[in-house]
Amino acid sequence: MEGAVRLGELAEKLGPHGLGLDALKSLLATNSERFAYHDRKWIPTSRIESAEAPFVRAIQVTLERFGGPMPIESLAQELSWIRPESQDWSPERLIRIIKGSALFLYTDDDQVALAEWAFQASGETLERAYALNQVDAKDVEAAAKKLSGVDWRAKDCAVQALKAAAPMSAKILGAVAWLSLNPQDPKAHRLYDAREFFSRLIAAPGSSMGATASCTRNRTSRVGSVPRRRWPRSWPRRFSSKTLRRLKSRRRTLRR
Repeated sequence: MEGAVRLGELAEKLGPHGLGLDALKSLLATNSERFAYHDRKWIPTSRIESAEAPFVRAIQVTLERFGGPMPIESLAQELSWIRPESQDWSPERLIRIIKGSALFLYTDDDQVALAEWAFQASGETLERAYALNQVDAKDVEAAAKKLSGVDWRAKDCAVQALKAAAPMSAKILGAVAWLSLNPQDPKAHRLYDAREFFSRLIAAPGSSMGATASCTRNRTSRVGSVPRRRWPRSWPRRFSSKTLRRLKSRRRTLRR
C-alpha cells in the first residue's frame, strides 16, 4: 500500500534524536486511533476506517484522524490511496463536494477543515449559540477579557487575537469574535462569518492548529511564514516536540 510507514527508515531518521526501533513500535502500538498494522505495514487508521465508508464520511474520518486542516492536494492524494478504485479524486471534484456540505469548511488558502472546529453562529441567542457549538459561557467570558484590545473588524484581527491569547481553542476565539461582530440587538448588522474568520485564523503568520483544534502561535516565525500541517508520502515523517519527548521516555523505560 502506498504511503505506508517503513519503521526501519523512520528509526534511522530519528536515530540522531536517540529514538530507536523499540520506542517507535511502542508509540505506534499505543496510538490505535491514529495508526494501524495492516498487511505487515503501519498505516494511518483512517485508511482502514474509510475503506468502505460513504464518500463524505471518508473525507470526515481522514480530517478527524489528521487532526487539523489539510491542503486540498494532500487530501485528494490520501483519498486516492484509501479508495484507489474511484476514477476521479481531483482537487476540483473535492472542492465541489466540500463546498456543498455543511460538514466542511474550504479556506481562503485552499485547505479543508471540519466545520465543527470553527464557531458557527449568526443571529442565535447566546445560550443557543453556545449550546450548538458546545462551548462554556465562562470560557468565552474569560477569553473576551484577554482579547479586549482586539479590533475584530480589522483584516489582521486573527493575528491580533493570537498575539494576545494563543494557545486557545479556535471555537473560543470564534465565539469572542462573534460576540463583537454580531451583537444581540436584532437590528444590528451581522458581520461575523465563520468560514472567513477560521480562514484568517489558520493563515495567520506563525499559527498552527493541533489535534484538539487549539490554535498556537510560533513566536519565532517571521511575518509571512505560515507553517502548515502536512500529510507526507511516508506518513508520518516528522513528530512534534511533545511526541519526541514521549518517545524518549518510552525508550528509557524499555532500556530498564
